[in-house]
Amino acid sequence: MRQKGAAAAAWVGAYQMAGMMDDDDEIRQADTWEIIRKYFDENGLVQQQRASYNEFILQNIQEVIEDYKGQIEVTQSQQFFPGQKMGSGRMRLQVEFGKVRIAQPKIQENDGRNERMLPYMARLRKLTYSCQLYVDILVRKFTVGADGGEMLGEETPYEKQPLGKVPVMLRSEVCRLNMKNNKDMMEMKECPQDQGGYFVINGSEKVLLAQERRANNLVFCFKKTIGKFAYIAEVGSQVEKGNKPPSTLFMKLWNRENNRSVTNATASHKRIRLLHPSHSCVLVSSC
Repeated sequence: MRQKGAAAAAWVGAYQMAGMMDDDDEIRQADTWEIIRKYFDENGLVQQQRASYNEFILQNIQEVIEDYKGQIEVTQSQQFFPGQKMGSGRMRLQVEFGKVRIAQPKIQENDGRNERMLPYMARLRKLTYSCQLYVDILVRKFTVGADGGEMLGEETPYEKQPLGKVPVMLRSEVCRLNMKNNKDMMEMKECPQDQGGYFVINGSEKVLLAQERRANNLVFCFKKTIGKFAYIAEVGSQVEKGNKPPSTLFMKLWNRENNRSVTNATASHKRIRLLHPSHSCVLVSSC
């Protein structure tokens, strides 16, 4: 939604720079439809789908691994042998995941050959148009002594280990149809007017239904006509990178005429009373 709003604002600025309207001119309904038409001529109908998928496949997967530090620890269970001291000789392995790599869609034939996969092949052969994910792995081996101390034994890197497969959205940045012109599309047996934004799963075309939600790190103000509050401001704070849930903050403004103490306060919110010459405010923070 933030990208769409920024794009619309850019089109308004371009509309003004083109001399079609001045800063002091009133925006008419015809001007609004002209801006909308130019936006869809430039971005198409499924640009938001492709942009969301590109962010997921190129950034979010790597951020998930980095957010959890990409480490798994495995400790060998205690084993006893005749003449061996208790607690000695145990091993502890630390597996660290690094950079994620993405390969373009391929298909493995019965004879073992890897051939490039195109969307029309997946449709005809009832296959899933997907790509392989690889990740770099570093394995550290520690030796646990009888006194509980650890000593690093060796570090072994493993590059481009298979992590799994992910369906590829057509016309995304990891799709073989990305940045292809009409001639290339026809040679790949695809419709030049196909804008993509969907998947091919087991030979069938599938689409994700987009859902709108309120953007984070932006303040939204609402005017209330019914109730004790005249205005309510809300902002969801979230880190730019990472997968931590947002923290919501509310600010509620009372009219002086309806100013009264707060009741029905819940344990999940903490309210702070603020005084203003003409109004009184309540700051509500989620715990």
